[in-house]
Amino acid sequence: MNSSFVSFADLKAGRLDQQIVGRILCFWPARNVKKGGQLMGVYFLLIDEKSTLKQSSIYVTHLPKFEHALRDGAMYRISAFDVTRSNTRFKLSDFHFSIRFTAATLFEEVEESFCVIPKEFFRLRTHEELVLLANTNTELPDVMGEVVSTKAYRNGMSQTLERMLVHLRLQSI
Repeated sequence: MNSSFVSFADLKAGRLDQQIVGRILCFWPARNVKKGGQLMGVYFLLIDEKSTLKQSSIYVTHLPKFEHALRDGAMYRISAFDVTRSNTRFKLSDFHFSIRFTAATLFEEVEESFCVIPKEFFRLRTHEELVLLANTNTELPDVMGEVVSTKAYRNGMSQTLERMLVHLRLQSI
C-alpha cells in the first residue's frame, strides 16, 4: 500500500491529517428505538490490508454526502475523518477507537488492484474469552458455537487454499 496511508492499528485519536484505505465489510442503518425508529446515521465495519477491523459511522447530518457511494465489499481511500472512542454499549472490533465521518471527510472508491484487502473476516474466540465477555456489554458476537472439524480444499496445481469447510456445533447435544 502507498506509504502515505496508515494502517487502522496506527491511527491516532483526534482529527489529524491521516489517510486510510479500507474495504466495507457491511453497513447498516442506526435507528433510535426510543424515537420511533428515527434514523441516526449509518454504521459500518471497515477492514484494512492487515485484516484489522475498525468500526465506523456517519451521522444522519452527513449522510447525504456519502450514502450514494456506500457499497458492501467496495474499497475506499478515506481522509479528513475523526478518530473517536468507540461506543461502550457495543463494540464490534478489538480497538477502543472508531472512525467518524465529518463534513470534511473525503471518501473515494479505489480499484481492487490498489492493494490486497480481504473480502471477509472471521474472528474466533475461545470459550474462556467468551466467558470473560459475559455481562460486559462490550461485544456482539454474531455466532457462538464449537468448531467440530475443518477441511481445507486446495488448488491441485499451486496447492493454494481455495476454500475451507468448518463444521460448527451451535448448541449442545
